[in-house]
Amino acid sequence: MFEALGRLMFRRRWWVLAAAGVFVVAAAVWGTGVFGSVGGAGFEVPGSDSARAAEQATRVFGRHQADVVVLYSSPTLTVDDAAFRTSAQRTLAALPSRYVAKVTSYWNTGAPQLVSAGRHATYAVLELAGADGDARQHALAQIEGGLAAPGQAARPPLGPLRAPRPPPATSPSRTAARPRTVPPG
Repeated sequence: MFEALGRLMFRRRWWVLAAAGVFVVAAAVWGTGVFGSVGGAGFEVPGSDSARAAEQATRVFGRHQADVVVLYSSPTLTVDDAAFRTSAQRTLAALPSRYVAKVTSYWNTGAPQLVSAGRHATYAVLELAGADGDARQHALAQIEGGLAAPGQAARPPLGPLRAPRPPPATSPSRTAARPRTVPPG
């Protein structure tokens, strides 16, 4: 049976290629209508049991999710040095509260889990403001440029709609902020 099918496809190879081309074009035209129906983040089905349970849990307990993780590091300074601490804290404090609901860092919690073993790196966890994933994606786009401290290099966030880009060259004495994102959900 497969031998016969193979012979038929070989004899009619140009018809098979033409049919495949027509199928691809038809699928592309039909598939473009999906973009208006699909959101940028999340896989929730409004009104489903799981969506109602998630809404109830958020009302009762609040939303506690890491949306952005910013890594601050320096090859020469430690998190205990005033220059390192001041630079990172000023940067985090300058983020607009309409986009950032909560900042968790070593300096406001004292949590040793947020600091590297050599104490040359720490990260801040940002919870973005927004009722849904699309709103949090918008918030991330608004704060993305403000995550690096003045005079320091920053690596753009990696997220569900962003491709990795190589980090910029940095001087060894500068602290680098490398934001990482968790897909808002």
